[in-house]
Amino acid sequence: MSLGGLAGVLYFFDFSAIAASLDNLRLTTLGLALALIVANSLLALLRFRSVLKSFGYRPKWRDIFFAFSIGQISNYLLFNVVGQSLSRATALTSAGVPFAASVMVTYWERLLAAGLLFLLSIGGALYLFLSIQIDLEAGGAYLISLLAAMAVTSGAVLWLVIHKTDFELSAAGALRQLGRLWPSIALTLAAQALMLAAYLAILGDLFLPNMTGDVVAALTIVMFSASLPISFSGWGIRELSAAKALGALGLDPAAAVAGAVAIGLLSMVALLGFGLVGTILLLRRRPGGSIAAMPVSMDGSVSRWSNVMVAGSAILCAVLLYFQIRIPLEGGEVTANAGDILALTGLGFLIFFMWSRQSLTPLPCSLVIGLCAISILLFASLLFGYARFGSNSWALVNRGFGWLIILGYVAVGASTALVPERWGRSLLLTTFVVAGASVAAIQLGLLILTLFGLSLSKDAFIIPLRGYATNSNAFAFQLIMTAACAITASRIGAFVRREAALHGILAVIAVAIYYSHSRAGMGMLIITLIMMIVFSRREQRRQAIMACGTVLAALLAALALPFIIDGLTAIARALLANKSELLVSPGVMQYLSPILERAYDAGDRWSSIVQGWQLWLQHPIFGGGLGSYIQMREEMHLPFLIIHSIPVWLLAEMGLIGFVVVAAILVKLASSAFRMLRQDDNHGWGLGLLIILTCITASGLVHDFFYQRTFWFLLGLFLATPLQRGEKTAAAADSAGNRIGGEAATSL
Repeated sequence: MSLGGLAGVLYFFDFSAIAASLDNLRLTTLGLALALIVANSLLALLRFRSVLKSFGYRPKWRDIFFAFSIGQISNYLLFNVVGQSLSRATALTSAGVPFAASVMVTYWERLLAAGLLFLLSIGGALYLFLSIQIDLEAGGAYLISLLAAMAVTSGAVLWLVIHKTDFELSAAGALRQLGRLWPSIALTLAAQALMLAAYLAILGDLFLPNMTGDVVAALTIVMFSASLPISFSGWGIRELSAAKALGALGLDPAAAVAGAVAIGLLSMVALLGFGLVGTILLLRRRPGGSIAAMPVSMDGSVSRWSNVMVAGSAILCAVLLYFQIRIPLEGGEVTANAGDILALTGLGFLIFFMWSRQSLTPLPCSLVIGLCAISILLFASLLFGYARFGSNSWALVNRGFGWLIILGYVAVGASTALVPERWGRSLLLTTFVVAGASVAAIQLGLLILTLFGLSLSKDAFIIPLRGYATNSNAFAFQLIMTAACAITASRIGAFVRREAALHGILAVIAVAIYYSHSRAGMGMLIITLIMMIVFSRREQRRQAIMACGTVLAALLAALALPFIIDGLTAIARALLANKSELLVSPGVMQYLSPILERAYDAGDRWSSIVQGWQLWLQHPIFGGGLGSYIQMREEMHLPFLIIHSIPVWLLAEMGLIGFVVVAAILVKLASSAFRMLRQDDNHGWGLGLLIILTCITASGLVHDFFYQRTFWFLLGLFLATPLQRGEKTAAAADSAGNRIGGEAATSL
């Protein structure tokens, strides 16, 4: 993987210029830099042990060294913190350290290091430019709006959901935890100083004119970029940031990249040395040191640390799912989600749990088989496409690696069945609802402010509403998922005032969908309301009808708003003799009425479906292969476009086999929903699941919602198998949950 990363760097940069720069490095300089990097790794090892100690675990040095070395190797195999945390945790289970505790230690350690490097990089930027200004027109407004919305949404979740449970964070406990981490802070600063010295030693041989403070400041930015969990041990991002940061100081970009490449290669040499020693320690271990089984607590679920990690990760994912982050690149931009890292970690945790327990709990067997079938189908289609037309980056990254992330969200949602009930599915369901309703309320609030003259950048706020998703339809789909969860939460008694809460949430969601101008969203909203009435029990049907009435009233008010504003404006002008200015921005008024004609050419959507159908006719059984439609458009020199239909996409790229497999899984999921509807305890969950499945099936006919993270996250949550408890065990678990909650507050 490291050599592959190096090859990628040399491909995108001038190989001859980099090679010429590397020729200037002396052996003594390389030896000094290697010694500094080894010393940096040793300090990182001490930091790892220090954080473990602060969490209450003191394994032997042999176990710590082996876990540390295997964790460093895993940085090259999976995104930095994900592979590192999972491999360390697996290695330390035989030393008596719980799997989840090791994962949390690694995340805490990496967050600490990244936080300090971020502060140093801010200081470096201030040193270089004397001041930092935010360009609102060049993405600054988007960044501010995104962070502000995240803060407001998180605050709403903390106050309305977490504040009323034992999961509430304790400020005193957090301060005590930070107080115990001061040795790791000092070790982090010392380790980064050694890495900085290694950079300076290398750059000294690459015709660096002066070792000024500017160079040191720029290198702090490079080191922070390389530490982010968005690469394979820094390859690519380290070289690109070095070219940009050092190039801004007048240094030859080729020399800057050569220095970063040298640091990467020397780090790999040090890694091989650590790996060799770690392997020797593993081979010299006493026999019988097999991996320990996952610790189980008194309520039948996983241990205390696992409870904290599972519940915390799920809650964070439930909030982060609503925020797609746009990352600008020189050739455009890509979107990502901060919860993806947690999803990948959750997937590794759940796989380890099921392996150590030799059970598919908490996922039902049918869902596991279905997910495995889709995974095999995608992999086979990817190979088939490669055999037909070669590599396709969209298929490999978006559909291939993207599916791995989707499996992670299923795992995070399902893992909540392993924790105490007060931290389990109901808490996560409520968190998801509050987060979604908060995002919808934020968007409506910004709409009102712009209506009355507040000028906001298009990056910060867009009409029609699209929230913080990629487009209006994706935003509407998120809100429909929120509505389904709100109905379920009301049915299972998760709301204190069920009727008022449900009415208010559904009304806010309906108005936000109305102003998103998503026709698919309005269609899904109608389906949701009808199903809420039809599948409600007799005693719940009155509440469902009243909730529909509230939604209808809210939509009628939104529909009448332009006429009300026009009337009030006319009255104001008449009373003030036409001397008053408009109180309402005319540029916003046009968006207050539903727009049936889209701003883009709707023909593109239908042409993609027609072309996808034609592609299927050419390869009816196995399809054209994953990415074949994108490849076809590239060869025809047509703009990028995906097939806007899930069934047509399945037929076109995976053939009749792929369509039948996914359809069979959908039928099985629907039967599970109907079975839950017939059960008293699971009726609410069955209703929500049926709404979710129906909405994605209907909207998926003309939209590509197959890879929507929210759907798969909720699928894992709704289908999670609750652990069976007797009355005595349930009471004991409740008591244990109270005790764990107090401990978890300090731990977090």
